[in-house]
Amino acid sequence: MNKDEQNKIPVLVSVASEQEPLTVEGELTQNLDGFALEFKLGGDSFTVLHAEKATQIKADGVMAYDITLSDEKTSTLLATPYGKIRFDVITVERRVTSTNDGFKILLAYELNNDAAGKIARAVDVTVHKNI
Repeated sequence: MNKDEQNKIPVLVSVASEQEPLTVEGELTQNLDGFALEFKLGGDSFTVLHAEKATQIKADGVMAYDITLSDEKTSTLLATPYGKIRFDVITVERRVTSTNDGFKILLAYELNNDAAGKIARAVDVTVHKNI
């Protein structure tokens, strides 16, 4: 077992959606500047890398993207039915708050492209450490 595997903490991850919230098992790795959270929803794998200056959201599977949220404007390349399209990413909210048994991640951002316009997105994730 390597050092990274030893530092992984099993957690329950609740992801809010338009329907019912989904709760799945995940793994949390904490470090001095933040954390890495890994979990799967259906056939997609997600990683949230959070630090003081930026939060990165990665998805692999049916959905595939890598979005960085920070105080500065960033960009991402998203796969669409029409091919890959570059979007500017504007961070609206990037907040992590403590809860009784873990923490809550609130992320909101806009994807902007001249052809597609603005697309608002929000991510609401609760991490439960006591499982």
